[in-house]
Amino acid sequence: MEREQSIIGDSSPRQLQEFYVQSMVGPLDSKVGRSGEPNLNLAPKKDFYTRWHCLHIDPALRPEKFGSPVNPNERLVISHSATNRRLAVENANWFRTLFGMECEVTLHTYLDVHKREMAENIWMIVTQTCGESKEAVRCMQ
Repeated sequence: MEREQSIIGDSSPRQLQEFYVQSMVGPLDSKVGRSGEPNLNLAPKKDFYTRWHCLHIDPALRPEKFGSPVNPNERLVISHSATNRRLAVENANWFRTLFGMECEVTLHTYLDVHKREMAENIWMIVTQTCGESKEAVRCMQ
């Protein structure tokens, strides 16, 4: 039987395997990225290190908003359940990939003097495509 290859841009239906974002923090052999922070990997199955939760941007409202649905197009903080560290973009570490220039995403909590997460830890789940709204384009830049 001939092995079937996937082609970029191919829209034919295939059975795709699900992957989960994982960060193994703690073991001595855990890998770190270019920034020296823990790496993120894609894991084929769920485990303790693939659990994440979304937090409200305002720390004062987190207890009250805990368990409520995540609203699209709103700023939020993504936290790793195993370590309580935040998902962060390392904007000083850029590298070229197949998809263009990308920056490193790690597990690190950046706090300002008021103990609030800095811009590196703030994310947004965008539900619009670039052509639908200027707001979506501004968020992606």
